[in-house]
Order: sequence, then C-alpha cells, then structure tokens
Amino acid sequence: MVILKDARKRIGGGWSTRVWNDCWIPNTQTRRVISPRGQSSEDMVVVELFNERANGWNSMIIRQLFLPFEQERILNIRINESKPVDCLCWDLEKDGCYSVRSAYRILAGEDGVAA
Repeated sequence: MVILKDARKRIGGGWSTRVWNDCWIPNTQTRRVISPRGQSSEDMVVVELFNERANGWNSMIIRQLFLPFEQERILNIRINESKPVDCLCWDLEKDGCYSVRSAYRILAGEDGVAA
C-alpha cells in the first residue's frame, strides 16, 4: 500500500492517465484532482488538456476546469515532446524511482519510530 499511496503517474503522452481518477498532480497531498468535475467526462484523459499546436498545456481549458492551486501545478508539469507512455513514479525520491530506503522511512515515520 505504501507504493500506491506515494506513487503518481508521470505524464508522457497523457493517453493512459484519467484526469479525475488517477494520481498525477505533483506536490499535492493526494496527487489527485480535487476540483469539481462539472460537465467534463469522468473518462477524460490528460491528453485532452494539451494544446497540440503549442506543444504544451491548453491553459484556457485548465483555468476553466481546475482550482487555482491545481492550475499552477498542472501548468508546471513539463510535457516531454516525444510523448512517451505515462508511467508510475515515486515522489519520495528526486529521480522518481522507488527505493526500499525511502519506503522504510515513510513506514517508520507513520509507525512513530524515529527514521
């Protein structure tokens, strides 16, 4: 469970990450969108937030759909021009790779043991 709790999707092409259901927002407590969904589809994927002509985010759509703090975090996610496959990353390490050491630190801290 620790891996799932502290992992999030790293956006590549945005095709496999669901906007409203997956953990993909960096630097937030839950890594999930908390903005109200409104009229948008529950199955909306992140690629639908891209502006393909500008090879970046469609800031107008993002400002319509998300709360201000989520707008900022989304717009700061770098989009890789090669659009690789979305993948899981581990936010507790700078390189995004899971490590037993950082998982142990989280577990020890949650259990009240000095890390």
